[in-house]
Amino acid sequence: MPHLEERAIAHRRHLHRRPELSGEEHETTRYIADRLRGLGIRHLDFAGPGVVAQIDAGRAGGPIVALRADIDALPVPEDGAKATVSERPGVSHACGHDGHTAILLTVAEWAAAHVDRLRTSVRFIFQSSEEQIPSGAERLVRMGALEGIDHIFGLHLWQELDRGNVGVVDGAMMASTDDFDITLRGPGGHGAMPQESIDLIVTAARLVTDLQTIVGRKQDPLRPLVITTGHLEAHGNHNVLPAQALLQGTVRALDQETRDDAQRWLTEATDAAAAQSGADIDLVYRRGTPPVINDPVAAAFVRTAAENHCSDAVVAPVRPVMGGEDFSFYLEQRPGAFAFIGMGGPLSRHGHHTPLFDIDEEMLITGVELMVGIIHEYGWEHVGGSRGPRPSRCGCPCTSPSSSPTGASTTCPRCSCASSRPTASKAGVKRCRTLM
Repeated sequence: MPHLEERAIAHRRHLHRRPELSGEEHETTRYIADRLRGLGIRHLDFAGPGVVAQIDAGRAGGPIVALRADIDALPVPEDGAKATVSERPGVSHACGHDGHTAILLTVAEWAAAHVDRLRTSVRFIFQSSEEQIPSGAERLVRMGALEGIDHIFGLHLWQELDRGNVGVVDGAMMASTDDFDITLRGPGGHGAMPQESIDLIVTAARLVTDLQTIVGRKQDPLRPLVITTGHLEAHGNHNVLPAQALLQGTVRALDQETRDDAQRWLTEATDAAAAQSGADIDLVYRRGTPPVINDPVAAAFVRTAAENHCSDAVVAPVRPVMGGEDFSFYLEQRPGAFAFIGMGGPLSRHGHHTPLFDIDEEMLITGVELMVGIIHEYGWEHVGGSRGPRPSRCGCPCTSPSSSPTGASTTCPRCSCASSRPTASKAGVKRCRTLM
């Protein structure tokens, strides 16, 4: 099998050149399905776009761990001098989903080649439409994609985390993502005679500040809440008071109680503004994705997998972020965890969802190692080691002292697996990777 790092990079470059928007990932789906079919991995019967497949391993009726990657792109034009660029104008992988897909495909290649090492069955979920509502994850949950699953894990290549770090939080990791539209209506009027009309500009401006008062004076300051008004529109003129105005924004929270409170407070604020101004004010509040709440035990699996199997990564403390992810729909149904793979640095300097965004391809192998490590650690924890000692990074029981701190040897010192690539641990112990 070609070197897995090269395979991951090749997958990513192919997908990056051919991005597809949410719900339209048909070519991407064919690419994934063809490769899984070539590996002999069993496809489960779920309507696309997207693919759900499974490798059956371990004991009959044993645990099943799910791994998920999102596959959709964004309506963002690509800019900048990059090694690989989108061939589709106005559409690009500006959030790294091409990298997530490449990682999971490479993990599937490894798993198909090493079924004899697996102590647990593995379900691979290549999910459409993470970037839109209705969510692709919510759709798969309704269709039963988690049936039989014990735990689920996912990751995100994260530009805001330093390169080489793996971050995971016990509990709330990412925020809920709700949106609102507030429409204000009045009679309109002459700008020189505001007393004869209702000034929707003043009312809308007051609402913008009232919403910030919710955050500053109603919400517990130790429980994060974001209310952002991102759009204010009113078609008046120099001397014309508009007959209609529109506010649009987003609400983010890290727990369901705060999320519910915020919706109630927005309703109260719009009702009060209507009573004070005399304007007709309608609030449309749309619930998006719930907060991403990691199971602490599952998060511990991620940390253990990173420490034991990611050769060039460090487990780093991270704080929750107020961005959202529809992985939360899975975590409402099954215990699991979502992790960040840090790639911030010289090769990934620009933020997600921007034209200049690019991933650091050297971090793809860290994602592969992490997911393979999760498979190993999960299988060991839930099935146990009845067939011998706990495996090290190459899947054998070897952990031998090395006289060379750089791990210059090209074979594992105990099992001589020639395809392994030894690495130096912090304790000066040479271990070969699970993967190679």
